[in-house]
Amino acid sequence: MPLSYRQTMRVLALAVALLPIAPLAAQNCNLLAMEAATTTTSTLWDISKVTGAASNPRTVNATPFRAPTEMAFGLNGVLYGVSQGTTGDWPAGGKLWSINPTTGTPTFIANLTQWLSVEGDLAVDPISGKLYAITGIGDLFTINTSTGVCTTVGTLAWSDYSAMTFDAAGEMWIWDTFTQQLMHVDKTNGAVLGSVTTTPSPGGGIGSLIFDPMSGDFFLAAGSTSPKIGTVNPNTGAFTLKGPMTGMGGVYSIEIDKRACASVTSDGVGCVTRFASFYESMTATAMDLAGKRVVATANSGGYSLQTLPGNGISLAAAAVMLPLGNDDSIVFGSYGLCIGSNGWVARGPGNSIAPVPQPAVLLNQINQQISAWTDLDPSDPASGFVYYHEPAPGVARVVWAGVIAPGNFVPNWFQITWNVFSGDWEIEFGTLATNNPTPWLVGYSPGGPSLNPGPSDVSTFGAPTHLLSAFDVLPLTIAAIGRPVQQNVAVQFNATTTNVEPTALLHIGIIGLTDPHLSLAFLGLPNDCWLHASLDAFTTPVWFPTTTQNWNVLTLPALPASVNGFVFHTQAITFDNNGLGPTTRVSNGLKCVVGLN
Repeated sequence: MPLSYRQTMRVLALAVALLPIAPLAAQNCNLLAMEAATTTTSTLWDISKVTGAASNPRTVNATPFRAPTEMAFGLNGVLYGVSQGTTGDWPAGGKLWSINPTTGTPTFIANLTQWLSVEGDLAVDPISGKLYAITGIGDLFTINTSTGVCTTVGTLAWSDYSAMTFDAAGEMWIWDTFTQQLMHVDKTNGAVLGSVTTTPSPGGGIGSLIFDPMSGDFFLAAGSTSPKIGTVNPNTGAFTLKGPMTGMGGVYSIEIDKRACASVTSDGVGCVTRFASFYESMTATAMDLAGKRVVATANSGGYSLQTLPGNGISLAAAAVMLPLGNDDSIVFGSYGLCIGSNGWVARGPGNSIAPVPQPAVLLNQINQQISAWTDLDPSDPASGFVYYHEPAPGVARVVWAGVIAPGNFVPNWFQITWNVFSGDWEIEFGTLATNNPTPWLVGYSPGGPSLNPGPSDVSTFGAPTHLLSAFDVLPLTIAAIGRPVQQNVAVQFNATTTNVEPTALLHIGIIGLTDPHLSLAFLGLPNDCWLHASLDAFTTPVWFPTTTQNWNVLTLPALPASVNGFVFHTQAITFDNNGLGPTTRVSNGLKCVVGLN
């Protein structure tokens, strides 16, 4: 629902009061490019993504030091630049700057602890926000944008690396002017994961590469005298020319011009994430549950789990030996339970009888399953057997009494007890072989496709109690519908909230000028709930929201009154009939920048 007129005017008035509004004529949503001019100056240009034409040159004057020639925008909106050079150069290089993208004015930040020499490039990882540098000879490192301290990441084979960027997923791409190879590189160690040859050649000598998250294009510019620019396909290497960068004498670096580009970035994750499953995979030597029992107590919200000392396993006289073969299962007893020879019990037939346990299989079994899963063969003449009995109404107990793994002769003792009336269950482990060749998979899943909660350390359950939900709950999540682009008519900027719980009674959007990044645990909300938008305005409440709820964040006014560059934050919140507290959910935040394109 839209903000009221009063709320919209309040937010936009705050924007005008707090943010500098640049003249429309000076703005664009294209590219920036930098070339070297003199030793102490470089030139910053605006570049058309359509034609490649260069315009609006402004001087980057670093006198008395070497001027920056490589640049990259940080996630904080700062345009960073680095002066290249080596030890002993004069004027001195090896310096980190911030650059005003409108005027070209550089501001010194720090001296680098490692030289960016022989061409190279800068790029910012959109996931971590780290500033990376590659030298022309293959030294890959990160730069601390406050101190200039450089940290080595890896080294590529000697060549002439002139361009680097990250795609939207945080994958690193580097271009080599010698070999014309566009390489997919592991950002953690510099290993080359794959490469393609750029054809036709975009040029040589120097160049730069930038990924445009709005179009999904990789822009590649190259040339030390008459540069040209185009897009390159990272899968095939095909280069599509946009045009000559008319006006420039060479191109050292290109960047997306973010001064007037509308953008939306996500901040944090929503709450609450709940899982209905758990698992731990352990080798026989790492199996640390011998002599312990995992106890699950059912409650209205799922299960509470604790790992406690075992009571000891004994085989009741009434227990019935089950005729199980190798990699086999059988439905047995009064409650229709299915027992697998490899150490699991399910609420019906059809679950996998595979000998090697896999978490993904457990999480997607057809039926609810309790798992102490490993490869066992009760049909081996040297093995013990699997027994079943019902010690009380509604209670089934299955005992693996000295069952061995194939090719092994050390017995394994454990049992699964399941109260099908209350839902309570437990797994108790006795003596276990330490040389079974197949890992153990201890866990539980409710049946049907389940979210992967990641591995647990089952031995620690109870400190604190491990909780399972009755069903998986994905975090409340919002995503923008398009970008906040201001136009000649008033336009709505909308968002979608997903994973709204069926019990939600009320959905509200928050719009703020800042991101407080404030934990809401002090209000009684779960620990993973954070406030990412200051409480400056609220949307009209939506009663009884749908699982996927579309809503209007705000309406951008018509030009010519410009709010270009206005930054605001938005977030969704849902309430059920319990009001503010443990069942309140908030989404991730969105940082939104109004642009003209």
